[in-house]
Amino acid sequence: MNLHLVGVAMNTTMFVNCNQSFPLLQMLTLAGCAMSGCINISSNSLHELWFIGFNKPVGLTIDAPNVSSFKYNGHTIAPYQNINLPHVAIAYVELYPNLNQKRECDFRMWPNQL
Repeated sequence: MNLHLVGVAMNTTMFVNCNQSFPLLQMLTLAGCAMSGCINISSNSLHELWFIGFNKPVGLTIDAPNVSSFKYNGHTIAPYQNINLPHVAIAYVELYPNLNQKRECDFRMWPNQL
């Protein structure tokens, strides 16, 4: 199962226990979502995890041991991270310390680019 959320205002803890809430979730894309603080994600089923177009610094607490593909595209990540992704084979990180440096991107195309 894939879940792509684009431009959604969301709670930073909605994916804390994906093992119960979304037990079949294999790909999660959060694109241009309005959130700040620290995003908490815990899942044994996720294989792909993408954060696209975050305009504010965001913290990440991730425990997803089966993720093999990770993307982050947006403003600088908050300095304190707790990320457990031991099987990542592909990691793509693109940071924009200044919003004026941000390239235009079409969020609808991202799920098809990897």
